[in-house]
Amino acid sequence: MGLRKKLTDTNAVSTIIGTNLLLLITIGLFSFIYISIFIIPVEDSSPHADIIIGVDGNDIIFYNAGGEGLSLDTQVMVKIDGEEQVSFTVDDYLQEEFKVDDLWSYPEQFIFSIPLLEGKGVTVNIMDGASNSLIANAKVDATNPLNTLVNTIDPYYQNSVPLTITARSTGANPDNITLWYRFQWSWGDSFENADTYLSSYYNMSFDDGDFVTVNRSGSGVIDYVDQLYDIDESADIGSHSNFNAQTDGPDSTYDTLLEEDTGGSSETVLINNESFEGSWLPLGWSETYHSSWNKESNDEYDGSWSADFDGDGWGEYGSLYSPEIDCSDATSIYISFYFREVLDQDNEFELYLKDRYNNWDNTVDLGGFPSGWNHYTAQITDSQYFHSDFQIIWYARDVEDEEHIYIDYVYVSKESGTPNFELDLEQQWTGIVNYSKPVENLCIYVINTDAEDLIVDIWNETSSNWDELIESISIGWNNISVTNWLTNSSLTIRYKDGSNVSDSDRGSWEIDSSYLYLIDPENDISYQGNITSINITKPAGISWRYFYADVNNTDNSNFNILDDQGFILQAGLNGGRNDISSISNDKIKLFGTFDGQARLDSWNVTVSSSGWEAFESIDESEPWNWLFDFPGGDGFYSFYSIAKRDNWDDESPPSAYDTSCYYNSLGG
Repeated sequence: MGLRKKLTDTNAVSTIIGTNLLLLITIGLFSFIYISIFIIPVEDSSPHADIIIGVDGNDIIFYNAGGEGLSLDTQVMVKIDGEEQVSFTVDDYLQEEFKVDDLWSYPEQFIFSIPLLEGKGVTVNIMDGASNSLIANAKVDATNPLNTLVNTIDPYYQNSVPLTITARSTGANPDNITLWYRFQWSWGDSFENADTYLSSYYNMSFDDGDFVTVNRSGSGVIDYVDQLYDIDESADIGSHSNFNAQTDGPDSTYDTLLEEDTGGSSETVLINNESFEGSWLPLGWSETYHSSWNKESNDEYDGSWSADFDGDGWGEYGSLYSPEIDCSDATSIYISFYFREVLDQDNEFELYLKDRYNNWDNTVDLGGFPSGWNHYTAQITDSQYFHSDFQIIWYARDVEDEEHIYIDYVYVSKESGTPNFELDLEQQWTGIVNYSKPVENLCIYVINTDAEDLIVDIWNETSSNWDELIESISIGWNNISVTNWLTNSSLTIRYKDGSNVSDSDRGSWEIDSSYLYLIDPENDISYQGNITSINITKPAGISWRYFYADVNNTDNSNFNILDDQGFILQAGLNGGRNDISSISNDKIKLFGTFDGQARLDSWNVTVSSSGWEAFESIDESEPWNWLFDFPGGDGFYSFYSIAKRDNWDDESPPSAYDTSCYYNSLGG
């Protein structure tokens, strides 16, 4: 796996405030922003103090947050953007009323000002004068003072070209500003009484009122996979985690196909499914001083207990450390654990790994996952983690009242030697009664895939050999006709990995459901109002987004989206803002099934551009404005702006767009 996010390239030494804190702190009138501090225990001979350092404009604020008082001859060294260095003592800047005890103590603070500091990064070292030892090392990241905002477009509905769009700068003066936009469009109808032309266009029957009446009878046959079977008499390679999951659904219960090592490597278990059943802490485990990590039995994945972190007040911080593990001979490290979090935002629960340089590397943000237990797995192949004291840390950040984090069933192993991972797993349908239907499709629903291709082969009874059926499965539905191979009451397929020579990465794929869909469209199903005749073609270069439908007077309604050949692209939609962005086809059909008579009051399908696009005109002087010509045609447009200035970082995109409008070239 690629570990891209580094914790910090600095060390720090003081009582533990937290591990790699990114804080937003307000003390008095000062706003402390983007503070990155990494603090570890000191030698016994040096003082212990909690120091918080921050930046407010051109001021660097030093705040003693607790612990021992520091002498007034404590040395402070400040570097600006890693180049210019300034040195002084606490005595030089601490207010006189704070010096009566000859110490810099809690809760005293002092300010050191540097002209033109705004927008620059600051590194601070604090040295104890008596022991000549490092008390703290902190890096305050540079802030970007560029900030712009696109002004509100009024009125919201526009019908003329071009539209003058304006922006304003609320920060430092930029050299130029670029306008960014995103285009969205939709198709749909609310079936108003006046829409009589829809009756023939959509082949639906109208009833009184603003809706369409639809009725359906009959169905095809769904035949789930039956068994594992070696039809070619070769041994299976790899494993299933839960084959029976494929025989039902899709229902989010899945079967994980896992490659097997056929090379010369061996696996050593380092942490064997730790579920915190014994005394706290388990042998070799540790936690930060006074943290809220503990074990509890009120929520667990396995056994009776799990590790738990409880929030409190304005926010608790704490780290749980695994034992140090000897991975010096490893070629891969495998990590698996289950976690559950009850948090109000992301970035409150993170996973770190210790590399050979004693840095803690942030590998993943575990906040913001779905409710319930989630499964984290990783294969680590980066050699910087192959050392004798490899360690894992689970870090809780700013966890408040009524917020909780749980972890359970921790498994860690290492692989040594030269592996070669392969997969060759066969499965079979038996007793197929309806194998002579006009439409015979294999339908495989996939939850997750690997970077490596997973091939689906099908057994050819005539040639007694394998034919490739699917070159590479993808997430979602994989539907393909098997009419040429389904000639009797049995059918066999094989899952085969795409790379089985010198493959050092163990691949895994999650299969939710596998079945044959057998149907005679002319005779098995009848409709009153055939909604499969709702055909939509989107422009190239934009993506499908959401499907909406409002259905009444039915116990159960179900919508499928088909391609122009009638194969299912996405199934089981209820019309409640269903995400259809995974569909890549430009042409689709809507297909609805209803238990009994139904009222379809409205439907809607939306699309949007694949991402944000820069408007071709860049404004280089005030007033900031653009003549926007709605390059996507009729539809919804959203906007934000990005400022640039020489030798400064570009303004970051906002989390949400600044303004939007709807363009209709016909007016109205």
